[in-house]
Amino acid sequence: MNPVLPERILAITQTAERAGHGGKDAVYQTGCQALGISRATLLRKIKQVSYKPPRKQRVNYSTSALTRDEALLISGVIMASERNNGKHLYSLQKTGNDSN
Repeated sequence: MNPVLPERILAITQTAERAGHGGKDAVYQTGCQALGISRATLLRKIKQVSYKPPRKQRVNYSTSALTRDEALLISGVIMASERNNGKHLYSLQKTGNDSN
């Protein structure tokens, strides 16, 4: 990639952010014409050179509504209800309702 290209792409990105909703398309079009690249290429290069913060972690990360014993009970019922041809007699929902 040309050493000047990332700087120009970042400038286009900052201008687009300032333009807000509805104004970004015009900024991207002028940027595409100035750089001589397609819109898809411009957006791909913007993604390469810009920083995107990581997604927030869920509040209930690594917690489960089921205890291990309940999960083993449901698993046992499903395994016992499997027929020789691989078909299950119980759905997961019915197993959960019947095991309580």
